[in-house]
Amino acid sequence: MTRWWGGILLFALLISLTSVVDVAAQQTVIYACINKSSGEVKLVSPGAACNNNWTLVMWNVAGVQGPPGPVGPVGPAGPVGQAGPPGPVGIPVPAAVTVDCSAGQSITDVLQIVSGSPLTITVSGTCNENVTITRNDVTLRGAAAGSGITGPDTTLDTILIDGAQRVILDTLTVSGGRDGVRGVRGAAFTVQHSTVQNTGNDGIAVVQNSQAEIDNNTIASNYNDGIRVTGSSNAAVTNSTVRRNGYDGILISESSSARIGFSYAGTPGGNTIEENRRNGIEFSHTSSGLLHGNTVRNNGTAGGGEGIFAQNSSAIRLIGGNIITNNIGPGITLKYSALRASRGDWNLPATPNEISNNTGGGIFAGENSEVDLRDGITITGNTAMPGWSGFGINLQYGTRLRMTNTTVSGNSQGGIAVRMGSSARFDDGSNVTGNQGFGLECGGNGGPSYRGAFVGGGNTSGDMNSNCTPF
Repeated sequence: MTRWWGGILLFALLISLTSVVDVAAQQTVIYACINKSSGEVKLVSPGAACNNNWTLVMWNVAGVQGPPGPVGPVGPAGPVGQAGPPGPVGIPVPAAVTVDCSAGQSITDVLQIVSGSPLTITVSGTCNENVTITRNDVTLRGAAAGSGITGPDTTLDTILIDGAQRVILDTLTVSGGRDGVRGVRGAAFTVQHSTVQNTGNDGIAVVQNSQAEIDNNTIASNYNDGIRVTGSSNAAVTNSTVRRNGYDGILISESSSARIGFSYAGTPGGNTIEENRRNGIEFSHTSSGLLHGNTVRNNGTAGGGEGIFAQNSSAIRLIGGNIITNNIGPGITLKYSALRASRGDWNLPATPNEISNNTGGGIFAGENSEVDLRDGITITGNTAMPGWSGFGINLQYGTRLRMTNTTVSGNSQGGIAVRMGSSARFDDGSNVTGNQGFGLECGGNGGPSYRGAFVGGGNTSGDMNSNCTPF
């Protein structure tokens, strides 16, 4: 009997599947009447009664949910997707920190701990430490006049800038150490409104392809050079006083260059370079310089030097407003080098240059040097000293001179000496007058020594001696 009813139910479910689905969508229990004779199934509403010979049956649309089955094994990893585009560059967060040196705080600690950029460190008091800067965009600024850094270790630089860019040292007093400030390995830095003094070697050193802007500073009493630019480096020095250094005031050497008296932007700002023990400015070993508006005076205090000295294939351009005076030695000395003096170049004020009152002559040029004097240079009042003549211009050993609109007057031994294979060319507007001795003195040439219209007058021994012959 049970098997017969089961067959009837299964048959009824199959033939009424559509009706069941429709009803299931509306209720959770299905009700039906089954004919006991034929097995016919009729769906009825909940609570309805079946007729005679019909039996009421019911069943759930869905049974009770069973327990979850076991977790299946992890499937194999899918292929790695393509890398997404890079995110936007983060914005640097600037940082500003004050270091109180009197409280034992350290600039070095701040450089190592604080990560902000640009970083400004205000220095209060005097910190006794040797500082190394290797990160870009750092400013060290004194809180007040006299604030600064003294390097206790004389084998290390007081401030070493190692390859860092856009470093600014502002309103600091820097002393002690080996070099006061030293930039190496492509460093780019500015020193401004500062004093660099009493160091163990150079005041400021710019070396190994580095670049420096040195503006409005006093650089004094350093053991060796006040400023040294060397190793294919360059510097602009403006509005500064460089004095009483143990060797040169400024040394430019080893294929380096400098603007002395105007900035990289072309802004004029002359310097005073004075009382250095050897030379005021020296250019050496294929180096060069542009000079405007400088006063170079009273150098050679150790017993003789030059106002400006150039040697070993170096080149100097005086482009107006330079006064080279009262040096103990020649105003300018050239050896295997070149000098050009003019005014009004580089859109700078067209003021004349002057070489005056030097003890050792105005210009001494030897060893195949070139001297080109144009437009408004005066060479006057220069005198002799032991080992140096008192000529306004003294040419030796194959040196060549060209003069235009130049005045050579009042020199103690003579105006111009042309000797030992040297030669002079005089263009319009030059005057060699009022000198003690000859205006033009030639000797030892073995041939013609000058060309052009030499204009003399008032020279005590005559305008030229008998050895001078024209080309």
